[in-house]
Order: sequence, then C-alpha cells, then structure tokens
Amino acid sequence: MLLLKVKELKAMPGRAVPVEGRTEPKHISYLGRELPLKDPIFLKAKAVYQKDGTIELSSVDVRATVIDECSRCLKELTSPITAQYELLEFEPEKSEIPSLEEDAFTYPTGANEIDLLPYMIGLIVSELEVKPLCKPDCKGLCHHCGHDLNEGPCVCPKEDDGDPRLKVLKKLLN
Repeated sequence: MLLLKVKELKAMPGRAVPVEGRTEPKHISYLGRELPLKDPIFLKAKAVYQKDGTIELSSVDVRATVIDECSRCLKELTSPITAQYELLEFEPEKSEIPSLEEDAFTYPTGANEIDLLPYMIGLIVSELEVKPLCKPDCKGLCHHCGHDLNEGPCVCPKEDDGDPRLKVLKKLLN
C-alpha cells in the first residue's frame, strides 16, 4: 500500500511534505487482461494540505515495469513505464455519493489516510500502449500456420486471391 497520511498533512497546512514509497502488486488490470509487474510500483512526490481540504501532490513521478506481449507476434515484452505529472489534486468528497467524474481524485472527508495505489495504477495504465509492439516493424504471425514472420518466411503456399467477394471486380480488370 502507498498511504498518504492525511492527519499528518492537516497538522502542517501549506507545507510541502515529501511522499515516497513502493509497493509490489503482482499484476495490474488493463483492457480485460492481467498484466504482471516485473518491479514494484515506485512513487515520489510532494504533498501539500490546503486550508480548503484539498491535498496537492506536485512533482509526481510514478515508475513501474509491466510485462506484456507484442500485439502482432505475441512475444513477451517488458515495458518500463514512467508517468510524470506536475500537479494532482485530491479533493474532499462533498457528499455521500462518490463523484462520477473520470479525473476526479477525491477522498472521504474524515479520512486519516488515502491509499494511493489505485490512483498510481490508473496513472500507469494511462501510459500503456493499446497495441504494444516488440519492434516497430514487427511482421507478426502467419495467419495460416502461426509461424513468426520475424524469423523468416513460412512454408505456406502464397495465396494472392485476396477477398473472395472481390473476384467479380478482378474479372473486370482482365
């Protein structure tokens, strides 16, 4: 857990307090998949409690290493993630109903601590590639035999017929 001690920050309003920590979840959820983490999630920031109850995290630096797979050839790849933000604000909840805003960082009004891990995972996920590649020119797998085309051509016969629905149009070109 990465805990932000709200009670300690309230005792020093307006004063920047260093926040640093690491936690070791086994994986994170992303697009319906569980992605393992190679290293712990690391957080470094400065926290300031404002008189209105807002907690500002400045100079936020979140680091993690996610193990994923290439979206073309399915080889395992390691993605070092660095998420850096100048300012994140945590506001006290104004009602009993949680905020529905996507970017809202809120905490219960009487909370003594805030678990930062869900927020840090959210920042990491926002930095992940939707279609990660092992290399920019990855050729992927043969759609017939599954051979990795990065290792050379496969032995499948070349079919250049294309989409069978377009055969009528190809006849017009001949």
